[in-house]
This record gives sequence, C-alpha cells and structure tokens, in this order.
Amino acid sequence: MLITICFQKNLWIYSFHGLVSSIQYPVSSMKYFELYDLPVLFILDKKALKRKFYQLSKQFHPDFFTLETEEKQAEILELSTINNEAYKTLSDFDKRMEYILKEKGVYAAEGQNKMPQDFLMEMMDINEALM
Repeated sequence: MLITICFQKNLWIYSFHGLVSSIQYPVSSMKYFELYDLPVLFILDKKALKRKFYQLSKQFHPDFFTLETEEKQAEILELSTINNEAYKTLSDFDKRMEYILKEKGVYAAEGQNKMPQDFLMEMMDINEALM
C-alpha cells in the first residue's frame, strides 16, 4: 500500500493507491464538513459520516507512516487527530449544531447572545399565559 502526503502552499495533497486528492486548507483551519465532503446540515446522513470517518482513519493512521520522517509523522498525527475531533463533533447533534453556528458567526458563549427586548417580553408573556 503506497500513501504519499505533502503540504504545498496551504494545500494538502495526498495520493492513496495512485488516486490523487487534495484538501485545500491548512490542517489547523480545516473545516469538518469539507474534510468529510458533506453538506453543512443540522441533520446528517450518519452512515455517510461514519463511512468517511473510517476511510480517513485508515488513510491517516499513524502506524502506516512509522518509516517516514518525523515531520511527516507529525503531519499525519495531526490529520488523524482532526479526523477524530471532526467525527466526535459531527456525530453528536448538539456539538454539530454549536459547530455550525460558530462557523456561521452566530454563536456566542452562554449569556453573551443578545435578544431584542420586545422578543424577550413576548416570550415572557407567552410563558405566563401557559402557566
């Protein structure tokens, strides 16, 4: 099995069994949905997510790179770590929702979101009416 990976000008390029692909972000800023080639949705195809996770887990498993340079081993370890973090995030609905909102810039830390005063008053009125 021959796998080659290199990083050139913010572009990860890898070859796996002669098939060449690329990931267009530096590893540190890689987007999870793009890594898995999935649309940004709150409800995902869990089978496709798991299938892609296993594919990338095999492709970026550090044990396949023990004879490579320390630099390449570090790159593979980082890719493997990102793959695991991406799967943990995207496979959990609450984490996925938070991730999407952060990516879109509409999520703030708890207590930091600003709501219009009239909306809050309307919600209080509705809650009181339900009691």
